[in-house]
Amino acid sequence: MKRAGRAAGISGADGMMRYRASKLDCQSCPLKPQCCPNAPARKIPRSIHEGARDMACDIATTEAHVTSRRERKKIEMLFAHLKRILKRDRLRLAGRTAPATNSTSPPPPRTSANSPC
Repeated sequence: MKRAGRAAGISGADGMMRYRASKLDCQSCPLKPQCCPNAPARKIPRSIHEGARDMACDIATTEAHVTSRRERKKIEMLFAHLKRILKRDRLRLAGRTAPATNSTSPPPPRTSANSPC
């Protein structure tokens, strides 16, 4: 049974794990000249988020994701046109806690040039 490489641990702020193969494993490998010609063993840095990245790639290939993307794009375009028609840069929608004012009403006029609103 072949030994697997060992994880050296998380390296500081970059969030990378360094996997190292043993020198014995690399010595007997026929691919060593192409894999690590100038080093006695292979060191492979991997992000700690590699599992999440693989899962996202798997989800992106499903039919449900493609359908969801298409529908989301239609909704985003509708909101973009609505904002352009209402001449709003920011459209605040009522969520779980609805504001007291109507979200489609125009903003109140400014009273002074130094006003933050």
